Amino acid sequence: MATNNNKSGKLFVISAPSGAGKTSLIKEVIKRLNNQYDISRVITYTNRSPRENETEGKDYYFLNSAEFDKRFKNNFFLETNVYNGKYYGSSTNILTDLEMNKILIAITDINGAKSLNQAVPKAILIWITAPNMEELKRRLLSRGNMSNTQIEKRMQIAQEETKEAHKSRLFKFNVVNDVFEQTIAELIKILKKETE
Repeated sequence: MATNNNKSGKLFVISAPSGAGKTSLIKEVIKRLNNQYDISRVITYTNRSPRENETEGKDYYFLNSAEFDKRFKNNFFLETNVYNGKYYGSSTNILTDLEMNKILIAITDINGAKSLNQAVPKAILIWITAPNMEELKRRLLSRGNMSNTQIEKRMQIAQEETKEAHKSRLFKFNVVNDVFEQTIAELIKILKKETE
């Protein structure tokens, strides 16, 4: 297994509108790089309920609102943010893992990316999007687990996030997820280049 020879690890922060495919992409990228690098995904904490296909400790750590609030008050979180009325947060374990030379990938919305960038200024931020808004909507519809109102809400958030992502110049890389395999290859290339 190749190791990162820098004095500390690397944090890659992946942001994208809902439906752009960020989670599927990152799972596959980690799977393909796992035998070469000490690489893992940052598992986020949230006070929302798990969806049907989500697993505790693999997709998120699911907390009730009181427990989330308690951990927040005890400075457990490195950053927190609100998306669609629910709280999300990354723990301070990120800093410990970086000191241990690990390569971490955090998946978050644009506000989470800003917070992580402040907490870890050397983080590498990557914005992923679908080829266009019509395709984004098609992907959300194909999930089959959201009402029209929920989809419209997500589309509204996606448009606002996309505008902000381009205006803020927050992200070092912009990746369009059009063809899945090509996008994986592009992400792997970025990770390797920024790590070695």
